[in-house]
Amino acid sequence: SFVWGLLPGPAVAGMIDSLFVINAGGQFIVEKHWRGTTPRQVIEPFLNQLREADNPSDLNPVSCDNGRQAIYHILRERLFFLGVTSAEVQPVGCLEVLDKMHNMCLRYFGEVTEDTLRANFSTLYLLLDEMIESGLPFTTEPNSLETMISAPSVAGKVLATLTGSSQVKSDIPPDQRGAVGTLVSAISGGPAMPTGSGNEIWWRKQNPVYAANEVYVDIIERVDCIMNGQMQFVSLAVDGSIEVNSKLSGTPDLRLTLKDPKLLQNAAFHQCVRTTPWERDGVLSFCPPDGMFTLASYLLMDTSLQMPFNFNGKVTMHADAGKVDITVGPKLSVVGTDNKMFIDKFTVTIRCPASIVNATLMTQYGTASWNDTEKVIVWSVGKVMAQDIRLEGTLLYEQSPEGNPIVPEERCTCQLGFL
Repeated sequence: SFVWGLLPGPAVAGMIDSLFVINAGGQFIVEKHWRGTTPRQVIEPFLNQLREADNPSDLNPVSCDNGRQAIYHILRERLFFLGVTSAEVQPVGCLEVLDKMHNMCLRYFGEVTEDTLRANFSTLYLLLDEMIESGLPFTTEPNSLETMISAPSVAGKVLATLTGSSQVKSDIPPDQRGAVGTLVSAISGGPAMPTGSGNEIWWRKQNPVYAANEVYVDIIERVDCIMNGQMQFVSLAVDGSIEVNSKLSGTPDLRLTLKDPKLLQNAAFHQCVRTTPWERDGVLSFCPPDGMFTLASYLLMDTSLQMPFNFNGKVTMHADAGKVDITVGPKLSVVGTDNKMFIDKFTVTIRCPASIVNATLMTQYGTASWNDTEKVIVWSVGKVMAQDIRLEGTLLYEQSPEGNPIVPEERCTCQLGFL
């Protein structure tokens, strides 16, 4: 948690005064102000920290150097999204808004780089104007923004050049414009603002049409845990989300039944979820937005939970070299009839101390490699067979000027990834 002693701000406080997007070198790419103009000198302390940092991802996401403005930032694709505020706000809320800005750019432009942002300045600033109003979040739902602002395209840019039109879609429905308005709408791509039930289901694009109606549901969980020497959980937190990709025509009504609804006691739901069926029956009833969205986010903290595999790892630093010994095996409850686990793309990443100069690795399953730049061992296993599999290796130390090996004092950390 963060506590800031900011001086009293304006009578009507906003969450974000200004937005800056800079690259890893500190060059300004995007600058947007909502509540007066924030001089660039305000973020100069952050730029100094960026120049001195060995790893930009280690920078504190919140800083306050002058006692008047706080700076919040996220790092995405080697670009920093910085929000400046002069009011007392919740840091997590501001970071969430910055993340939504990045996700919206990703949805509109396909990728978020310096080139794509510079090539789509007009669309980007239109999105920022709709997403933030007087420093407060206003419209952040992707489907709602897509009904108001067209995605950039080659045909759209040519049409805008020839006709002088913008990418903002009119709020006036076609049936209220007359014949001329309807004709202009048809030529220019037309307004997407609907009539009828648009205000009731504002998060969904109106009347999408698909040749094949289909919906995909993925459960993504990230496990953060601390284990003792006996590989037992000391602390465990599961950060999960239910991701949905909806490609359904019309206005569908979906119901998702969970085997154990109690696991979602600490959950945050998308606004499309109806609360009454969930509280009464433990069923997720909803009319989904069009495209990809997060249906629910949840947090589990229970050390009694079990991983679907057995993992034993040991890294020993001897006087002359280090030894790596990793063993992975499936539990019987998750092994299918083909003697393979239901878990795929299993990877083991071991981060080593900076004094390790090389690693010799041996395994009969998957591929193991040493990344000297990041000082990590990456073991890509893939699908795990029914029997235990093993990785062995030797770590070479950096040598002192006298030629003696420098035994590292830091410990190695291990990260597991799987689907």
